[in-house]
Amino acid sequence: MPASGSGKRYAQAIFQISLENNTMDSWMSDLKSLEQAAADPAFAVIMDSPRIPFSDKERVARRRLEGIQPQALNLALLIISKGKVELTHNLTVEYERLLNAHRGIEHATVTTAVPLSKEEEEAIAGRLGQITGKTIILETKVDSSITGGMVARVGDKIIDGSTKAKLQAMKRSLAGV
Repeated sequence: MPASGSGKRYAQAIFQISLENNTMDSWMSDLKSLEQAAADPAFAVIMDSPRIPFSDKERVARRRLEGIQPQALNLALLIISKGKVELTHNLTVEYERLLNAHRGIEHATVTTAVPLSKEEEEAIAGRLGQITGKTIILETKVDSSITGGMVARVGDKIIDGSTKAKLQAMKRSLAGV
């Protein structure tokens, strides 16, 4: 897990810089460009190879990342020089989480037994937004094992309103447990 921890530290530092310079969106775009580059197997092989001199890696990175802001390019070169290109995904995810938290946006996953209509999704997102005080971006999943109702995960909180959970609670209550 050290890689994700480092990605988190980089993301926190970048987020502070982006706040100070009001460049939050351009950093998000640049980090996504870096993540796309790192996901390219040919690029990753070059950046991870100990046999390729840093000057060659830098030249390839500058060409591939042309158009990103200078600070983002410096970050990319730092990550490459430390041999930590694999951090880019975690770094991007963590930066986006920090950006969303700053803007009052929270991602929620709602699992239901049957697919939801757009109106139901909007109603659930609205209700979760009222509960959390944040704007909710909803992702839905279908899992027939919950029988009915829904299970919502918002950040690290779980709201289990499934029929399965209610039946289990009723069973425990009747058993006197």
